[in-house]
Amino acid sequence: VGTNYFTMWNYQTCTEVGFYEISNPNRELSVMPEGVDGQSQVDDCQSFWHVTPNVDATRAEYFDAIKNGQVTNLFFVNGTQDPWSALSFRDPATAPAGVTVHVVQLATHTQDMQNLTPRSLLGVFEAHKKFHDLALTWLSEAPTP
Repeated sequence: VGTNYFTMWNYQTCTEVGFYEISNPNRELSVMPEGVDGQSQVDDCQSFWHVTPNVDATRAEYFDAIKNGQVTNLFFVNGTQDPWSALSFRDPATAPAGVTVHVVQLATHTQDMQNLTPRSLLGVFEAHKKFHDLALTWLSEAPTP
């Protein structure tokens, strides 16, 4: 099936995530083609990969451990213009133990992961600096073999 980014993301969505991009009924607000709904996405997963996602198993394996504070040293960065941030931790005050949250004003999806340039948003610079500082702390606290 190849290794393009869409194929890999589609496989992950169909086997684990189960969060589908669907069209907005208000066509003026939708970026997806008309008729793209949850059922069509499930049908595509069945047709292409012969599976549907087990969202409960994925949540139990990955999300619940974070939410319950069993996983530490995590850094979540979200942009205020990122529609995917609804699936993340967005409020530093309510983040689970072991999770650090940083919100970049006016940033879009993955903007914080881009290389820094003189035109980068201030919040992106701050996110890079915060990650640097967190990584140094986490590494200094790591047990040595």
